[in-house]
Amino acid sequence: MTADGPLRLRHFLAGLVVFGLVLLGGTAAFAFLLDESFFRALYRSTVTISLTGEDTTPHTTGGRVATVVVILLGMAIYAYLAGTLVDIVTRGVLTGAWSELKRRRVNQGLRDHYIICGYGRVGRRVAQELRQEGVPYVVLDFNADALRSAREAGENWIHGTGTQDEDLQKAGIDRAKGLVASSDSDPDNLYITLSARAMRPDLFIVTRASDEDAARKMRRAGADRVVQPYSAAGQEMAKLVLRPQVAAFLDVVARRQGPTSAWRRSR
Repeated sequence: MTADGPLRLRHFLAGLVVFGLVLLGGTAAFAFLLDESFFRALYRSTVTISLTGEDTTPHTTGGRVATVVVILLGMAIYAYLAGTLVDIVTRGVLTGAWSELKRRRVNQGLRDHYIICGYGRVGRRVAQELRQEGVPYVVLDFNADALRSAREAGENWIHGTGTQDEDLQKAGIDRAKGLVASSDSDPDNLYITLSARAMRPDLFIVTRASDEDAARKMRRAGADRVVQPYSAAGQEMAKLVLRPQVAAFLDVVARRQGPTSAWRRSR
């Protein structure tokens, strides 16, 4: 759903509310001006605002004026509702709402899945590896660009941050098998680790750290494994330069085993 989709839906609902108010206002006017019962006045107001016409003409000038006013208001409301509805359909608001409901149901049905907190470069790579292995996962992020990338990639995603317990609950942390804290921010990854460990003492947590000092704090917070991308990249490059044959062999073995096999062995 687009960002202004909920606003269009509110406009449509507001039109329906105005329609109801005009219907009731017409009922009150007819009941007072024509001295009719409530249900008779409601019937007259309904057929008038629906533009179907009335089988009797009001016998007073006030009743005729009220009829004209109700008809004009009905025409204006119908035009507004029709325009809003066309705008909703053409801009995919209803389709987006249905997709949103379907996505939520999919996320609520996840079991033994992994939660990826942060859909940046590292998080996208983690998601790619899990997807190739056929492992269920859900992406948790609040950044608009990251969520747009997740939607374009067809990911299961949730708008939120792993630093909030409510968002972790939405991601199904009580049913999850593991969590990856892959945010670009060390403080965020630290809070994510603390929150996840407090909620699930048995959860397997892998987190990202920018340096050794941050890595030590992650371990103290409860992370089972800590990855330092920059340090690991430097070590890998050094291995390729010093021992290219050994590095190539290890790379082949790692590819055959897959990421989930390595995680199971590490537990």
